[in-house]
Amino acid sequence: MCVRELKSQDLDEARLRSLASTRIVKVRVKHRRARVTVQTTLFGLEVRATGTAVREDGRWRIARLPSGAHVGRSLVERVPASSMFPTLKPYDTILVDQDAYLRAPPAIGDIVVFHPPVGALHAVTGTPACAKRPPKGQACAKAVRRNSKALFLKRIVAAPGDRISIRDGHVIRNGALVAEDYIRPSGSGGQGCDFPRTFTVAAGRYYMLGDNRGESDDSRYWGPVAATSIVGRVQRLGP
Repeated sequence: MCVRELKSQDLDEARLRSLASTRIVKVRVKHRRARVTVQTTLFGLEVRATGTAVREDGRWRIARLPSGAHVGRSLVERVPASSMFPTLKPYDTILVDQDAYLRAPPAIGDIVVFHPPVGALHAVTGTPACAKRPPKGQACAKAVRRNSKALFLKRIVAAPGDRISIRDGHVIRNGALVAEDYIRPSGSGGQGCDFPRTFTVAAGRYYMLGDNRGESDDSRYWGPVAATSIVGRVQRLGP
């Protein structure tokens, strides 16, 4: 392994369009791949992040955008999918405050990053999606106990002790239809739209849904998330 100088103009600028004032700090090259450390101004803060570059046709191209950087106790991440559309789009940048809940519990409406139960990865792990098969017409009320190492991004729609059901993709919490002008509804009658049977969210658990209700794999299918599994609250958004 060796260290080489990599000029910023050698990078694919389109892949770095959301990073302002980007400066290449260090590159470690092994064969045709490289680990690229960049320093950039993000949300007005100085950030160092590491990404992957590959050499193609004599030029270096960013293969993976920088993510996972830390600013103090905040975490810089990329939105991986469309489950939070239209609030967040794929490849948007988010800043996650890992100290947000040191003095106050998570609040309904917060967008959070968390470790989901392994049931959320049931297609890969073979683990049952829901710890207990729910009655007909009810969303999953009990998650499997073990957490995965994956990070998910969703919105809190119900807190411990809340009674909820879901109609046409909209949450009914404690008997009242929740005003959710930020969501993209899943449409009437579609799979995952209607769970009219009410249940109570267990103590210490939070119910998570994606804003893109028709395209989100969330608590409806694998249950509520433990408070201790929440990594932090999304506090800043960027393209």
